[in-house]
Amino acid sequence: MGERPSGTADAAEAPASTPRRRFHEFPILVVFAIILAILIKTFLIQAFFIPSPSMVPTLRQGDRILVCRICMHLTDIDRGDILVFSDPTPEPG
Repeated sequence: MGERPSGTADAAEAPASTPRRRFHEFPILVVFAIILAILIKTFLIQAFFIPSPSMVPTLRQGDRILVCRICMHLTDIDRGDILVFSDPTPEPG
């Protein structure tokens, strides 16, 4: 009499996003976001803080800069580029 074709469902019968399902998806999303942030910081972009006035007038004390970690491998160093060096002081021990 009122049969529906197979493969169709009413909106009331369709499984909605339940709180339980959202509760299970949230930790997965958080872990994925943390892994993505670590990968971006490790291989693409790193943030630095300018602690001293040694770069005035180009950079002022307290400025923050983002450094492209792969750009140096892809292009040559040009006049006006800002280079970031690793700390040369040896670790204790």
